[in-house]
Amino acid sequence: MDEMQSDRSEPPLDVPTTDEVLSMIDASLATGDLGQAFRGYLFLLQADPGCKDRIRDDFGTVLHQWADCLEAGGGSREDALWCFEMSLRLWPDNAEIHNNMGAFYFRLGHHEEAATCFQLALEIDPSYTNAQKNLSNVVCSPVKGWHFPMLNDKKRNACYQTAITKAITQGHNTVLDIGSGTGILSMFAVQSWAKSVFACEESKEMVRLSHDVLAANQMQDKIHLLNKLSTDMSVPEDIPNRVSLVVTEIFDAGLFGEGVISTLQHAWQHLLLPPKTSETQDVGSYGKVIPSRAVIYAQVIQCEYIRKQNRFLQDKICNLDVSNLDDTQETSAEYQPRDKKEPYTSERLQNLPLGYQALTPAISVLEVDFNNPQIITSEHPSTTWRHIDFPVIASGKVDAVISWFDLVLDDTEILSTSPHDSSCWEQAVFPVTSFITSSGSSKESLHVREQDTITVAVSCSDDCLHLKCADITHHASSKTKSTPASASALTQEEVMEEMVTSFRENVSTQCQRSCDLVEGVQQGKANESVGGADSSKGGAIATSNSCSPCDDLTPDTIAILNDYKLQNCFYKAITSLMDASQESEDSRSCSPSKSHDKSATSQFAVLDISSGVSVTGLFAAKHHPATRICIPSSTPTNINVIETIARTNMLEGCFDLEAESHPLSPSSEAMWDVLVTDLVSPCGTLRERVLEDIAVGRVCALKPNGTILPGSMSVFAMCVECASLQTDSQVIGDGPTMGLKIAKFINKYKVSTFLDIHLSSRAYKQISQPFLLFHLDFNEKQEPGSSELPSFVKPSVVRQFQATEDGTITAIPFWFNINIDPSNSVNTLDNDTHWKQAAYLLPEGRDVKKGDQVKVSARIEDSSFIFEVDVG
Repeated sequence: MDEMQSDRSEPPLDVPTTDEVLSMIDASLATGDLGQAFRGYLFLLQADPGCKDRIRDDFGTVLHQWADCLEAGGGSREDALWCFEMSLRLWPDNAEIHNNMGAFYFRLGHHEEAATCFQLALEIDPSYTNAQKNLSNVVCSPVKGWHFPMLNDKKRNACYQTAITKAITQGHNTVLDIGSGTGILSMFAVQSWAKSVFACEESKEMVRLSHDVLAANQMQDKIHLLNKLSTDMSVPEDIPNRVSLVVTEIFDAGLFGEGVISTLQHAWQHLLLPPKTSETQDVGSYGKVIPSRAVIYAQVIQCEYIRKQNRFLQDKICNLDVSNLDDTQETSAEYQPRDKKEPYTSERLQNLPLGYQALTPAISVLEVDFNNPQIITSEHPSTTWRHIDFPVIASGKVDAVISWFDLVLDDTEILSTSPHDSSCWEQAVFPVTSFITSSGSSKESLHVREQDTITVAVSCSDDCLHLKCADITHHASSKTKSTPASASALTQEEVMEEMVTSFRENVSTQCQRSCDLVEGVQQGKANESVGGADSSKGGAIATSNSCSPCDDLTPDTIAILNDYKLQNCFYKAITSLMDASQESEDSRSCSPSKSHDKSATSQFAVLDISSGVSVTGLFAAKHHPATRICIPSSTPTNINVIETIARTNMLEGCFDLEAESHPLSPSSEAMWDVLVTDLVSPCGTLRERVLEDIAVGRVCALKPNGTILPGSMSVFAMCVECASLQTDSQVIGDGPTMGLKIAKFINKYKVSTFLDIHLSSRAYKQISQPFLLFHLDFNEKQEPGSSELPSFVKPSVVRQFQATEDGTITAIPFWFNINIDPSNSVNTLDNDTHWKQAAYLLPEGRDVKKGDQVKVSARIEDSSFIFEVDVG
């Protein structure tokens, strides 16, 4: 015991002071050891909780960068998540940590966890703009964003209410609402005096919201709400007996995308009474589904906007050969999808810039009876490919097959998602690129004329609608050299296109024969060689069956590469900069006062921190071989694109995709001549942290005389009254929901900034002339040694002007004029570019009269725009 007491009395180990720990952290950052710096901050938070204000900004930056580094390392997402969890355990009231953890969850696809983190951040700091924007992004994702237009669709709600009331009145009075969302269909059932109502919803967030909605409408004791999928439910574990009525609206633009087929198959087997077998059967003794059935329509269209997002339009981008990218887009005649990703996107076709043109009539291609328990089973004929001929009624280029559906709720209530109906639904878009027909011939020319025939293949399998352009049959008169007087003559452009197509097909045939010959020779050599040889060595040529690295390109990536205006501006800017640098180098080498090796060529270094695909560095390398490129932040898909273009242009040795985890960290060497970035995301707003990244890059990465591309940017805005932006972003009162109190609760998710707007195709009243908000100069000169942030990082401004019309200011759309250099600029409002626009939505509309003075205060915080409007 005495020895134990003696041991306890020994002096403790020296504990470093806060200043000493901070010095150690600085030393770790200087060597680029973010992990050691992070551990140092964790030690400080335990040893000296009072230092939080002192380390707040620096700790947030290190945590953010270290988590990114762990995630980028592959297989370390759990470690990155642990860093956030440990940080919150020691600093639970730090809104920035909650926000960054939410952003991490969002990248992983865990949208509900992300939303919870953003909400916790806003509970700590309600004015935290980055958390507000991030929460808006979660709401704008496919998870929740469609709730607003759907609940604002009064016709839809009224039709469902009528059909549900009629069914319950007839005797189908035990109800299950599948995918209940806010609970609106369940509440219609209660209002119709259903005997019992059950509702199931997978989303935890929507279930929490539904409880509030049901309580506000005094129905919390009348609806049994379950937080689970209906396919996980059973009798009697979840509901006491089978129900006589299932109501649902788990439909997407392609009808089946939310799993309605498998869901209703399960419901008929386990949750719903058997179907009607005779006309004399009592109504309440058999099962019924609302909606009763659906009819799917398809149409072939020409649309430049869809074309730019799904088909490479040129074989060259400035000085780069990109023809290999286009080779990856052919679709096999087998029509087999490579994965379970939906083969379609969704658009409101009436809102697309420049619109679209129908090349064929709309034809019914599939009808589904939801009151038949055999709904498209594996034996159903709709699961196999059917071919339907569509007559061409207008000349044009085949860009997509579109589809929509009629939802037949009962004998009298029908809803249509047609582009000509103002419903809450979008239409499904199945893009058409070049393809190979069943006969093996390549159809690269997608131009059609009246009287031609387009064959569309349709099937429903794996809970998904598939539509594909299977063949194009040109009318005989369009193939003859002499054109009948009654027919319109081919234009010069059409003649040239057919000549080019014919030439390409001949070349393709010859190349295939050559490839077959080479493959046969190689196979023969392989058979003669010793067994066990490693075919990966010696630069083996990939066979035609191998998957291209560019198979997973997103529409945004293709649209960026097709944006010739943007690419041409970057090409001119970077090559002009290189030529000027070379001239300066040559003049120095000729100076008699300096000794210089004229045979030596200095290396031009390009750091590209773009988050989207960027080929500016490759422009530079193709222009001058003595170029070093670093692209540290690109995604694997974008890296594959860049590597493919580099190989095609024999530029593999000039770039490094993994040189630095954080080239903008304090340990980085200022060694880059140019810093390239993408300022504006395709959705129309500033890229996350782009202004901060540029500010850090100026200090840590660029040489003293280095240049940032783009060099500057002007931000423009205008005040508008736009009803469609309101209905897409919030529920407008209780009227659209048939008097049910839902708006108050769902509107807590309303967005402050609405993204992905096609402003040119939106109906709005212009309340002001466009005005300049900001001009940001990224190459502005600063005093040496200055510790102040550049003026472009957190700018603020006040603009005053007169209202040009009577009305209510509900939104402020904004856009950008990006000056790549003084001679080359591009505007994101231009429909020829790949960008959409964004708009700030006022919390409350501001009424104005023509001539009123309007004052707009604006600032940028964390890449988000915040506006305040005063009318005086």
